[in-house]
Amino acid sequence: MATTDRTQSTHWLILLLWVAFALYLFQLNKQNIWWDEARNIDVALRPFGQIATAPELDIHPPVYFWLLHIWGRLAGLPALSQNRLPPMQMAFLTRFLSVFMGVLSVALLYGLVRQAVRSLNAPQAAAWAAAVGALSPFWLAESQETRMYTVEFALLLAAAIPFLSLLRQTAAPTPVGRRFLPAGTFVLFASLALLTHYNAVFILIAWYGYWLLAALTAPKRMRNLRTLLTCGIATALLFAPVTPIALRQIPG
Repeated sequence: MATTDRTQSTHWLILLLWVAFALYLFQLNKQNIWWDEARNIDVALRPFGQIATAPELDIHPPVYFWLLHIWGRLAGLPALSQNRLPPMQMAFLTRFLSVFMGVLSVALLYGLVRQAVRSLNAPQAAAWAAAVGALSPFWLAESQETRMYTVEFALLLAAAIPFLSLLRQTAAPTPVGRRFLPAGTFVLFASLALLTHYNAVFILIAWYGYWLLAALTAPKRMRNLRTLLTCGIATALLFAPVTPIALRQIPG
């Protein structure tokens, strides 16, 4: 019975991904490129090595612009833009990265919820969560703009999955070797999310705070605290190159 439920849930996920893809593509280039999108496109079309130091990046870290640059290269945007690509085609091509990340986020949300309710044997919960995400008006809107929010959300979801494993390991005896993969994966995606948009820091603060409480109240306290501290230091080191820019965003 459980196997049948999981199979049906997987089928629903595949259907939801196609529905989300169709929704996000629908009238993708109806709205003209606006200021934020134009700035993002302009920065992303520059040589890769110049993106991180672009003066326009005084308010955003560089990961999204690197991804948009790579996607633009794959789509042939530099050559097309030199030939005066029509604005509607430019809008469609550059927004497609957000479409892809929006659909990927639906799949990641499914995976996260499925792992979270694993002990409850309720695979249908993951399908319902994915449906809510796929049909969310905000999710749809951000998946149709050349901005970094669907990328950030996908990276945070990708970080949340190993983070959930780390939380479970605080209460269960786990060999050191088995902690490396979830810890490393969490640090990687959490750092990338933070290097995509600075507001990811609020999510990470909440996660680390909850993790700290779990570590302090669980057996093997020192082992858990070492894992937490190592992940925190690694995340901070990966974020360090853009810290001066981030600090300038604090009012006053």
